[in-house]
Amino acid sequence: MTYLEKDKKTTGLSMKRSDKILLSVVFILALIGFAGILWLQSALSDDDAIAIVSYDNTPIMEIYLSDGDYTIIDPSRIVRADALGVVNDSSSPYQGCFEETNTYCVMGENGPVVIQYDNNRVSVIYETSPYNLCRNHGPTNSPARPITCLPNLVTIRIESQEDTDDAYIERRYPWIPHKQH
Repeated sequence: MTYLEKDKKTTGLSMKRSDKILLSVVFILALIGFAGILWLQSALSDDDAIAIVSYDNTPIMEIYLSDGDYTIIDPSRIVRADALGVVNDSSSPYQGCFEETNTYCVMGENGPVVIQYDNNRVSVIYETSPYNLCRNHGPTNSPARPITCLPNLVTIRIESQEDTDDAYIERRYPWIPHKQH
């Protein structure tokens, strides 16, 4: 065997058995990790939770995921269709703001953000931002998947209505600092 023939064999793209085993193990671990994340998100989803809509970390409104009912906390950031002058304009994305059931509009930094409640989940269906990331986020009812519209400074986070383990920790370990409700 000449030097060139030997060099072709050693620099070829053939994989050894140990390489294939290593790649298979890495792939299986990645698949298990991905499945675990999906399971965790579904386990944390809560149909009776509250979606808290905030502007610049200040709560604006709460949407109850059990029935779509809402409570307005800060009326100065709430936008109604009649205030935008689009009540009879069917082509406007703001047309249904608080007029249609389960469609809510809040004023973000760049303009109104339209939030829709459907099937125990909330999603952003229209907003003004460069990449429309919060609109592309999709619906959520899980505390593990908040919706964040950074250019508009609007966030939607999900909180459970049930008592959590914090109450147990508070009783059991009173010296541990915890947030006040």
